[in-house]
Amino acid sequence: MPSDSLWVIVAVLAVFGFFTAAVVWADATWRPRRILPDEHLTSGQKR
Repeated sequence: MPSDSLWVIVAVLAVFGFFTAAVVWADATWRPRRILPDEHLTSGQKR
């Protein structure tokens, strides 16, 4: 049935989207300077 496959696709996309959002949120929260390449390079050179 097409409805079953549709539900599977929706579930997979929902889980993948939630996981991606969690990774992006965690990265932006724990490492805010990683978003800016220049800031990240300068902080890396300072270390």
